[in-house]
Amino acid sequence: MENKIILIGGTAGVGKTTLSRKIAEQLALPHRIGTGFIREILRAYLSKKKFPSLYTYTFRPPKGKNVMENFKKQCKILHPAIKKIIKRAKNEGTSIVVEGNHLLPEYYKNEADIYFFIIKLSNSQELFKRLNGATHTKRKVLEKDLHQAINIQDYLVKTALKNKIKVIENIDLDDTIKQIVTLVRD
Repeated sequence: MENKIILIGGTAGVGKTTLSRKIAEQLALPHRIGTGFIREILRAYLSKKKFPSLYTYTFRPPKGKNVMENFKKQCKILHPAIKKIIKRAKNEGTSIVVEGNHLLPEYYKNEADIYFFIIKLSNSQELFKRLNGATHTKRKVLEKDLHQAINIQDYLVKTALKNKIKVIENIDLDDTIKQIVTLVRD
């Protein structure tokens, strides 16, 4: 299979990390990174005082800040690093899956030779369950956080559709994997 660059975006809790791991395994892709790890690297260089939005969850802005403003700020700060990852994969001729909630459709809509998917989960009870699930055991998610995550999801879906980026509902993991793998292989 030729080299593949796959972006899997969506709000917190929709299953991006699990999907990216399974897709990388199924397609035998050598690299995978989450935007949360990129954010952690940037925190080593960017202070909390100057970049407070980097030190919060996307769905939980600093006190007095708007959730969408906070979310977009995080995305804007991470964007150059993500673009460098994509560029390196292309230059090296290697494959990678980049997953995370910092992948704004408008930033990657004109990126050639990538596969970009926005994952959504319309069932709010299931989303709340996943936000508090096994891969997120260190955080306590509140009802307010759920509503903020849904606001982010609505924005991502709207902008994905506007920018002709595929939106996939992640109700059944195996079905979602099959959809993505089929689209990437075709």
